[in-house]
Amino acid sequence: MFAIVVCIGNETTYAKTAKPGVLRFGESDSVVIELRDQASIHLAYNRGLETLRGLNDIEGAVFIHEDLEIRDPHIFVKLRRLFSDDSVAVVGAIGAVGVTSLSWWLGQRRGFMKEPRFELDFRHEEAEVDSLDGSFLALSPWSISNLKFDSDAFSGFHGYDADICFGARSLGKKVLWEEFDLFHHTKGGYGDLDEFIKNDEAFREKWILDASHRELNLESKVNLEIGGGTKCREKWLNIDPVHGVGELKIEGQKTPWPLASNSVPNIFASHVLEHIPAGEPRLAVMNECHRVLEPGGSLEIRVPRFPHILAVADPTHVSFWVESSILYFTGDLAPDAEYGIKTWHLGHLYVANGWELRALLIKPF
Repeated sequence: MFAIVVCIGNETTYAKTAKPGVLRFGESDSVVIELRDQASIHLAYNRGLETLRGLNDIEGAVFIHEDLEIRDPHIFVKLRRLFSDDSVAVVGAIGAVGVTSLSWWLGQRRGFMKEPRFELDFRHEEAEVDSLDGSFLALSPWSISNLKFDSDAFSGFHGYDADICFGARSLGKKVLWEEFDLFHHTKGGYGDLDEFIKNDEAFREKWILDASHRELNLESKVNLEIGGGTKCREKWLNIDPVHGVGELKIEGQKTPWPLASNSVPNIFASHVLEHIPAGEPRLAVMNECHRVLEPGGSLEIRVPRFPHILAVADPTHVSFWVESSILYFTGDLAPDAEYGIKTWHLGHLYVANGWELRALLIKPF
């Protein structure tokens, strides 16, 4: 017996989109769990898991959005085949490898999904992925018994999909994409962008930056902080003229750094880039970050936003940053001259607490 779990926020959308597919392609003994009036999808899906754990002979559960239309008559045949392998925990339609943030689409995409805007066709012979898109998630019996959605770390309606996938993988299980006939009636966009950013930071802190989870990497690698001083993150390399160790006891703008290309998973630069002069020194540091990061690796930047007093009052600040400063490095703002900028994908860009500019840049694959 398979169950279908739907978190419903809009009854009209559900009645027009998800429900007809559920009724048409659900099996005779399928259980449909409709979740309403939930403060977050994390809480809603946990409520669904509690119900599922009380069912006998459960073969798996499909968690879908209210705007996800099932068109595949063989959906449960495919899931039975996949879940016959005890190592498979979560199955979806589309996702990616090399995921370092909730913006999974910045990784190497895998899978297939139809949408009103276009067909997302990233079919690939390799089925295993890091994370899946949450519009369609199928959980195995093992996952139903052993996993939960982290409603403590996350709120609202972002991050549940990546977190459950990384949770399964951390326990040695597989996350796969499979080709299904589905249509996601999405309008795109982030919805609540502030909530997305908050959950993105929580996800990266939990799974990407936390040294206790480095077993997710295929080999031992070390993250890098620029100008970490005495507060450098634990077990991270620190490029710092006073507190750096060995060859890393240097100023950040002294490039090239004594690090191999494509060797670092993540770089953190908190309140250091404003101490590096604009122009050629800034370009050199940004390009050096690009060089040492592995493809899909992230550079997280925090600087005071100009013209806030905290940006201009410190006499050691020699360059100033606004949102557009970041967009030169993503190619969204193109200079008339050739600056030699290595381009990045944008993970997020916003102002925190009214003064601190925060950006997440991803090195392309």
